[in-house]
Amino acid sequence: MSRLFRLFFVCLLLCAVASASRSIRDELGRDIVVPDHPHRLICLAPSITDTVYELGRGDDVVGITDYTKYPPEAKQKPSVGGVINPSIEALVALKPDLVLAIGDLNSSDLVRSIEHLGIPVFIVAPHGVAGVERPNYYCRTRGLHHGAD
Repeated sequence: MSRLFRLFFVCLLLCAVASASRSIRDELGRDIVVPDHPHRLICLAPSITDTVYELGRGDDVVGITDYTKYPPEAKQKPSVGGVINPSIEALVALKPDLVLAIGDLNSSDLVRSIEHLGIPVFIVAPHGVAGVERPNYYCRTRGLHHGAD
């Protein structure tokens, strides 16, 4: 599953950084507006944090969850609390451009609460082989690959 996140976030981050503010569709099929260049990311799951760091975007991470252990340098970032019950106050205090959540762990109530405060939330919800292949295909057809800027 971590390979899926890596491939997916390559596409997400590269597309978000390379374009103007626009509406994109997350893994739940929701249209969200992301900023031109999101440089203040909060990762609401350890696997998301690991992937963002692996993509070379660790400097953009401003917040993690209590259970984040990898990479070791990520543990130096402020925590917003647990994966299931992060502190909205701690999250807002970090002034994120974008929150990255995972559909199976972060509740729809949590996502709505964050979005109600004007902070966009991109939800990853991969399921099955199609969930793994979709970001891989997307990246291949657009010439995006691991390590690209």
